[in-house]
Amino acid sequence: YAVEGERSSVFVKFIYNKCKVELELTGAVSEIEKLEDGRKHLNVTFDQAEVERYDYFMSLYEKRQKSINDFMELAKGY
Repeated sequence: YAVEGERSSVFVKFIYNKCKVELELTGAVSEIEKLEDGRKHLNVTFDQAEVERYDYFMSLYEKRQKSINDFMELAKGY
């Protein structure tokens, strides 16, 4: 249950080759869009600190993926 203007936690889940990583972010619900099938989409506005935390996590995740790809290419002899 969410109300516009209230703070809410959002869980972002990444799944890659059966490896699951979750990140929890907190922001304010800025809009609730009701869909025809009864579901709702929430628009959440994040504070700058949460945006920076997400960006930092993504940069680490991307470096990890690049390292895995580089290793696989070396292992295959490319």
